Amino acid sequence: MSRLFFLLDYFCENKSLTYDYAYCIFNAMKLNKRKIELELERLGWSKRRLAEEMGVKRQWVYVVLSDARDGCTLRTVNRIAKALGLNPRDLLT
Repeated sequence: MSRLFFLLDYFCENKSLTYDYAYCIFNAMKLNKRKIELELERLGWSKRRLAEEMGVKRQWVYVVLSDARDGCTLRTVNRIAKALGLNPRDLLT
């Protein structure tokens, strides 16, 4: 697990891993959706507001945070973390 977090940090800092490679590494990892929901509640944000902050469509946020969605790309983790002002590590289970 620590090796995966090293790669996450490396990608976020250097942007040199390809998204395809990052997807292969992190697809098995899941978003801590409860942490995201708690952070949205703390900020007083809706999922719509999160989408606006991320510059994506509202539907995209609903799909990513739905219970039906397993795994995610590193790009997704990084985008959500940046919008919420969190470390990407905090969003992975």
